[in-house]
Amino acid sequence: MDMARQVERIATVEAGGATASALFQQLNSPLGVALLTLLAYGAYAIARLLSLGGDITRFTLASDKFIPAAAARAVGLSVQTRGYGYDGQFYYLLALNPFAAHPALAGAHFDLPAYRAQRILYPLLAWALGLGGRPALVPWMLVAINLAAIVAIGALGAKLAQRMGIAPLWGVALAFYPGLPLSLAGDLAEPLALSCALGGLLCARDRRWGWVALLLSLAVLTRETTALLAAALLAAALLARLTPLPALRLPTLRLIPRDEWRGAALAGLAPLLVALGWQAALLARFGQLGLVAAGSNNLGFPLLGLFEGVVAWFVLWPPLIVALHTVYVVYLLALAELTRRALLRQRRANQQADWLTLAWAGYLLMTLCLSIFVWDYYWNFLRGAIELATLSLLLLMAASPRVRRFALTATLALWLVTFVVSVAMV
Repeated sequence: MDMARQVERIATVEAGGATASALFQQLNSPLGVALLTLLAYGAYAIARLLSLGGDITRFTLASDKFIPAAAARAVGLSVQTRGYGYDGQFYYLLALNPFAAHPALAGAHFDLPAYRAQRILYPLLAWALGLGGRPALVPWMLVAINLAAIVAIGALGAKLAQRMGIAPLWGVALAFYPGLPLSLAGDLAEPLALSCALGGLLCARDRRWGWVALLLSLAVLTRETTALLAAALLAAALLARLTPLPALRLPTLRLIPRDEWRGAALAGLAPLLVALGWQAALLARFGQLGLVAAGSNNLGFPLLGLFEGVVAWFVLWPPLIVALHTVYVVYLLALAELTRRALLRQRRANQQADWLTLAWAGYLLMTLCLSIFVWDYYWNFLRGAIELATLSLLLLMAASPRVRRFALTATLALWLVTFVVSVAMV
């Protein structure tokens, strides 16, 4: 009898192990990672909505400084009576009517019209899905688009991990970057821009240059900073064409196969032409380029904004917020340093570099040049550094398992912190 019980117990354990293994195999796929991402961010969105009293319009973080209370009440939009709100309110206004010269709500206005309108794809898509910008639907569509985009980031991250020869489950690192919940919570454009950009990177690995051109063009119409990816691809393609010349002696910079340089060059050039064309349209419409409309609000001298921002933390924020800011900045710096070391090891091993290395260097410089207005406002710098962090996590997938585990663990831990804090501090 005892023997039979032991056999039964062993069989139960083995069956449980088989079930766990089967579950892991299902999750260890692009579809599984997409499902994990949907469950996690669905829970976050619901928790955030409940903390806001079930009012989906509060995701926009609108303020009566830009949208008068009377006009907001007419369309069922909740607005803050103190402060300036946040960027989501401008995407909301654009989504009501992206084609009008002025906001659809009476008395509403943009702070920087050309700057806001340059990120047109996100509100344009919300307008279309909202059946022509219906006020009752637009707030829901803004959230739904971001949720779908983040799920796509998870699936694309898993596919990129597969292309690198590692388990697809590592792709969750891209979807769980701690800045993405803040974008979802504030109706911001980063998730859609990042999903388009990662789709372009995946197509680039398969040498599908037409799709790369299309997806990166969509990315630059969503967030202008993604144009750095297109610029890096174009530069790498031109280097691939030039490096065989003996006088240049640049064999280590052959970041694109030489026989692919034409397709890669066109794929990098097309998004830049789209971006320039849209900037020209903004100039004609508003009398100002979107790229320069914000002045020095976003970029300045390297490291100056970070230094000023850290000083401002101790003036503006309580100790808990200062501590959280510090942890997030250390996380970003650690990702960048780990990536730098991984790229140096790759170079010493005479391994062929990828054109993403060039893009990563550009985003590192951009992040170091972020101004005080980016570094001092809550977790705004997590948005400003989103491309740098994403490329760092992507490049670290090719690093040692120990480095990958550290990056993934830190990312998931800070994502959970962001979940808790952004829901609790409403």
